[in-house]
Amino acid sequence: MDQEATEARWQKYYAQVSTQSHRKLTAMAVKALSPALQKTALDCGCGIGSDIAYLLEQGFDVQGFDIREEPLDVCRQRFSDCPWLTLTQADFMEFGYSPVSLIVANSSLFFCPQPAFPDVWQRMIDALPAGGIFSGDLLGVNDSWVSSPDHDVSAFTAADVDALFTGFEIIYRHERDEPGQTALGRSKHWHMHTVIARKGAADQGLIRTR
Repeated sequence: MDQEATEARWQKYYAQVSTQSHRKLTAMAVKALSPALQKTALDCGCGIGSDIAYLLEQGFDVQGFDIREEPLDVCRQRFSDCPWLTLTQADFMEFGYSPVSLIVANSSLFFCPQPAFPDVWQRMIDALPAGGIFSGDLLGVNDSWVSSPDHDVSAFTAADVDALFTGFEIIYRHERDEPGQTALGRSKHWHMHTVIARKGAADQGLIRTR
C-alpha cells in the first residue's frame, strides 16, 4: 500500500472513531483495580484519546503513546489544560515502560511485530506491581491480518495466551473468532483474545477464575 493511500486511510479512521466513547473493557479494568494501588495508567496505542478521557475523569495520572503524531496532536488539543497526562510518540519497542498500576492496550498490542513481542511483553509486565491490571486485546492466529502483507502483527493461540498470563488472575476473557468489519466498513475475519488480568505476587502461581 503506498504512503498516500495509507495516510488517507488513517485520516478516515480518525474521523470515524472521533465520536466514540471509552471502551467498556477499560471501565471494567478500572473497577477491578485495588484502591490500595496508585491511580496511574498507561494507554498503549492511545489514538485520539477516548480511553484517556475516561481515565482522567476517574482521577488517574495517565501516560499515553502512539506511533503516529496525528492522533497525539488531537490529544494535545483535547487535554491541553491537563497536567496529569504525558504523551509520547513511540512504538511498542521504543517506548520506555515505567511503573503504573493499569496498562490498557485496546486493539493495539498486536501491532507489535512477533519477533519483538517477548521483550516488549516482559517490559510491560515488569512495569506492573503485584495487583496491577492489564486490559487489552491479543490477535488470534485465524485473524485475516495475520496473513496480510499490509500488516506486521503478532498472533496467539489460546494456549499461547494462557502462557502469557502465567502468574495472573484472569478477571475477564473472551475469544472472538468470526467474520466482521473494520471501523471503516471493510470485511475481515476477526480472531481476538480480549483479557483483563491482575498480576499476582512474585512467588504466586497461576490463578484462574475460569
